[in-house]
Amino acid sequence: MVSPKNTTALEGTRVRLVCQAEAHPNNITYQWFRDGVDVHLVTGLMARAGIYGDGSFIISSVQRTDSGWYRCQPTNGLGSPPSADAFLNVTCKFAYVHVTLCPLVVVIFMPSTTKLCSGPA
Repeated sequence: MVSPKNTTALEGTRVRLVCQAEAHPNNITYQWFRDGVDVHLVTGLMARAGIYGDGSFIISSVQRTDSGWYRCQPTNGLGSPPSADAFLNVTCKFAYVHVTLCPLVVVIFMPSTTKLCSGPA
C-alpha cells in the first residue's frame, strides 16, 4: 500500500493526497475520512474535492478549515481493509503591517501574490 504523506499547503492551492493499494481481486474502491468523518459528510468539502479511481483525494482549493487528519481506506470487499493516515496543514500569508507612532502612520504592504486567510482558524 502506498500511504498518503503529511502535507503543508497554502490556502487556495490544489492538494493531492495519494493512496494506492493492490489486491486480488483488483476491484479496489477507496474511502477517505477527515478527522474520522467520511469526507462526503464534511460540509462543503466535496464541492471542492474528489476521490479518484487511483485512490487519490484531490482538493482543488484548500481552506484553513480543511486542516486535519486524513485517512485512506482501500477495500475490495474481502478481509479487513488496511488504512493509512496523513496530516494536512493549511497555511496562509498575512499582510505586513508597520506602525510608526510619531506622526501616526500605518503602512500596509500586501504583494499581489499575498492572499489573506479567510474565516476563523
